[in-house]
Amino acid sequence: APVTILYPSLEGLSLTPAEMTVLEQARANIPRIRQTSLSILLTDTNGKPLSGIPVRIEQKQHHFQFGGQPNEWQRAVLTKAEQTVYEERFFAVFNQIVWGFNWRTYEPTRGTTRQEAADRALQWATAHGASVKGHALIYTQELPDWFTQLGDPEEQARLAEARVRDLASRHRGKVTVWDVVNEAKNTFSLSEMRRGQQLSVPLSESELKDIVDYVDPAFRWARESDPSAVL
Repeated sequence: APVTILYPSLEGLSLTPAEMTVLEQARANIPRIRQTSLSILLTDTNGKPLSGIPVRIEQKQHHFQFGGQPNEWQRAVLTKAEQTVYEERFFAVFNQIVWGFNWRTYEPTRGTTRQEAADRALQWATAHGASVKGHALIYTQELPDWFTQLGDPEEQARLAEARVRDLASRHRGKVTVWDVVNEAKNTFSLSEMRRGQQLSVPLSESELKDIVDYVDPAFRWARESDPSAVL
């Protein structure tokens, strides 16, 4: 029999007509894109179809990657007892962990990385049958001070390339999804982030070119280092 899913009402939300149109279309797309029919035949040990018996079906896993970032676990602020409960509840909801590879915390001192934390995260995910998404290879807001103080765009570009290639190749086949560039619209170079009206005002051609000049290479470096990853 068709399954009826109750959707939350859009009434009472402060939405513009354009937002309402988008959400209504999304709601209409759910049965078309994310639902299908399924027939299950239950038989006895001789292969004879059964009928008239109660059946309980429970979904144990799904193809959709539903992820969360385990900030408390990553910051190691949990007690042993808290960590046990945290893991149980986290993986009851999520089947993917989003691990922070932000440069500022990953390599706080030039040449010294905190790779052991990432290795533990990968082992933790594997133990729970979860996939891993890496966040983020390039994120100007999270640059280490030593990088921004270099003041040499060419050297910064070389270091950015080395970082992207190292992380993508080192975790090839383990980190299956990468946020290559985070907040690109308000990041105009590898070391310059602006905030303000550019978030809602169209960018100029010169600003777009500045963004493309570092985003395009970053994606190429990541793709060459791990052709199988989702970028």
